[in-house]
Amino acid sequence: MVSGSAPADPESFLRSPELAAWLESAKARFHYTLLDASPLLRHADGVLAGSLCDGVVIVAKGGVTPGASLGRARQLVERAGGRVVGVVLTDFSNPIPSVLRRFLDGE
Repeated sequence: MVSGSAPADPESFLRSPELAAWLESAKARFHYTLLDASPLLRHADGVLAGSLCDGVVIVAKGGVTPGASLGRARQLVERAGGRVVGVVLTDFSNPIPSVLRRFLDGE
């Protein structure tokens, strides 16, 4: 399901009884319901959305997002009553060291 146009007041939308009812309905019907929210450190509505969910997965760009920003995002989610369950690191390349590669290849 796509979100459509952004609401004029995201905080009011996220606190609305209609959204709460929709989320409860989705929990009853599906194993997983995913909400895509705005960046946690730029917009408060992302943190508020996280507090409505059973868990929050933070997505960060490898080599770009500072570790301190990840810690701050986690703190914001937890202070709002949310629970961080994981982190996805995108655009990250971590080559396996050659000694480990030889071991894994059975050499």
